[in-house]
Amino acid sequence: MSPEVLKHEPYTQKSDIYSFGILMTEISTGLSPFHDYKKEDLAVSILNGFRPGFAENTPSFYIQLAKRCMDFNPEKRPTAKEAKDIVEFWYLAFSNSNVIDEFVLTKVPNSSVPVNSNNGNYYLLLNNIIFNTI
Repeated sequence: MSPEVLKHEPYTQKSDIYSFGILMTEISTGLSPFHDYKKEDLAVSILNGFRPGFAENTPSFYIQLAKRCMDFNPEKRPTAKEAKDIVEFWYLAFSNSNVIDEFVLTKVPNSSVPVNSNNGNYYLLLNNIIFNTI
């Protein structure tokens, strides 16, 4: 449950985006979010900024989106369209080598994600492509 809903504010699409971020942590860890927390302490902890963690090898671009979705301030969360576009880009980039070839910008990692290519290791600059509003 999003912090604003815990404070009895209206449930909005931004509350759904928060829930999406929580689901992203569950996908990362394979564990229910807040699985080791007492329910009576959880609401206060969420209102104080506590969020579930991620598995050790979770890509930073994935964590970055999830944290943005779980931002305490609903206005700082992405819209549903932004989140969909980001996830869709990941899907296309990592499942279609032609798309990857079109987006290879440099061999120098700069807040980037390594992408294997037939020509060696390249880096896809996700910050410049999909995270420019973060």
